[in-house]
Amino acid sequence: TQEKMNSYFEGTAWNLAERYTDMSKTLFVSLFYSSLLPAGVFITALSMVTSYWVDKYCLLRQWKTPPALDDTLATKNRGHIVFAVYVHLIMTARFFAGWPFDYVCHDDDDVPYYCDRSDRAFFFPRSKDFMSSKQQTMVDVYGVTTLIMTIVLGVYYFYFVARYSFRALFIGFYDPVGEPQGIDYTSVDQIAAYVPQMHVAGLSKPLLCCDLSQINREHIDWTGDYDSYNVCSTHDLPNMTEEEKVSLFSPIKCYNFGGATAEGVELQVTES
Repeated sequence: TQEKMNSYFEGTAWNLAERYTDMSKTLFVSLFYSSLLPAGVFITALSMVTSYWVDKYCLLRQWKTPPALDDTLATKNRGHIVFAVYVHLIMTARFFAGWPFDYVCHDDDDVPYYCDRSDRAFFFPRSKDFMSSKQQTMVDVYGVTTLIMTIVLGVYYFYFVARYSFRALFIGFYDPVGEPQGIDYTSVDQIAAYVPQMHVAGLSKPLLCCDLSQINREHIDWTGDYDSYNVCSTHDLPNMTEEEKVSLFSPIKCYNFGGATAEGVELQVTES
């Protein structure tokens, strides 16, 4: 069919958030166990390089064209990386402090005796007498670094939360972009209104989930047979009355203001 043929040229659906999640998860696990398995860092680096080239090829050759996205996801992911480094410092200090994870120590004459290697200071473990000199150095270095990073992150996030709260209360977050063009909204071609729809794998078009009788279909952000892709129809709901459909789906209406024509109207969407 024509729809089947069109699907061959659209590419495979993909999710940018899922790609970020996979990379963040790999990095987090690598840093968490890096002191126990240092080779995991190199394995993670190889995985990142492989993912970069595979994703680049798929993005240019296999995947669907992604929607227009800003840098919000990438910016937020930086915070996840910083948190992964912070967890790495904490767990590495714990691993060095508890090594070799038993309760047997040896004195200067190599005589074994019982010793408690547990440390209640989970975040900032301290060096103890039963540790070797190198072990004490690593515990102290990681403990001090963890303390410094805790203070820095605490001050930063306190400042961020306080600044965000102050701006939300007194200033707001809207920042205009560009200069006014002197063009009325109702005279803009190809106005895309909010129309409830659902993307389904295997379908070339999204499924519309609303009553289309009260809107201008020119303002739907894609073209096609809208009735065939609308689940609020007699074909999909043959035993349901119009009143029942209205109660089931969100109502959406297009209003004319000031005698505007159907080709250029100002939209007002109401949803319950």
